[in-house]
Formats: sequence, structure tokens, C-alpha cells
Amino acid sequence: MDIEFRKAGKADLDELAEMYRLAVRAMNAAGIIQWDETYPTREHIERDINEDCLYVVICEGRIAGAISWNYEVDDEHDTDKWSIPGEWRALHRLAVHPDFQGCGIGKETMSGIERVLRKEGIKALRFDTVSSNTPAMRLYKSQGWREVDRQPWIDGDIVYFEKSIS
Repeated sequence: MDIEFRKAGKADLDELAEMYRLAVRAMNAAGIIQWDETYPTREHIERDINEDCLYVVICEGRIAGAISWNYEVDDEHDTDKWSIPGEWRALHRLAVHPDFQGCGIGKETMSGIERVLRKEGIKALRFDTVSSNTPAMRLYKSQGWREVDRQPWIDGDIVYFEKSIS
């Protein structure tokens, strides 16, 4: 399987919006109510593209996965238990197109963003998900992410992860 990891561009917007829509539908059908029609939106995707912080995995000529990063963790989704010192980035909106789930795209997406940010001198990554998202929880733990905290949320907990990439 030929895979490319690259920064998303404006020409990707329509395909990305559709990929996220399908990913949300698949998550919801699996009982993972982390996202809905209000998040992530086309506006979130467009902002990430404009801020040069959205990356995609291309497989078979299609967008198979995406992830973004920035310098912030939302106040309502933060913890005081982060422990890795140094420059960090927060990862957001990891999604895999339903047609490519179970093919290693999530792993490739996470590995790709780690490579990019490591080259920029970033020391640590932070991420959160909901406890009902067991596929994501398995992926993060298998890739060396450390669970640092849990906080109650609508259907379970928000689980906070961090990883050293230096």
C-alpha cells in the first residue's frame, strides 16, 4: 500500500470535509459520541489549513486520514497532570476515513505528525479522547502514549495522553 503523509492544502478542503463527515457517522454508529454535526466542521478544517497545521495521509489517491496540531488545550479539556517538560503541541481531530479503518492509517497519521513536530524541536505531544473510543485508546497506548488523567464527561471520561518525542 503506497502511503504519503503531507500538509493539507486548500484543494483538499471538500474531500476533508466529506472524510470527517463520514468518520463522525461511523464513530456515532459505533457508539462513540465524541463528535457530531457541530464538531469538527468545515470551518475547523479550513482554519487548520489556513494555519498550516493540518496534515493528511494519502492512500490509493484518496485522503485516508487527517490530524491537526496547535499550541492549546481547551480549558474544559485540560488537566494539571502534564509531566513532560519542554516545548509541546496539542494534537486534534485525528480521523480515519471509514474505508481505510483497520489498515494502519491511524498509526501512520500519528507517526507522521510525530516526525514533523520532532524536526521542529518539539519535545512532547498532548492529546485527549473519550473513554468510549476504544479503537483510539488502543492505538495511543500501542504507540507509547501515556495516560495522565481522566475527567468525567457525558458518556464516560475524557482521557488525557502525552508522549515524549525528543
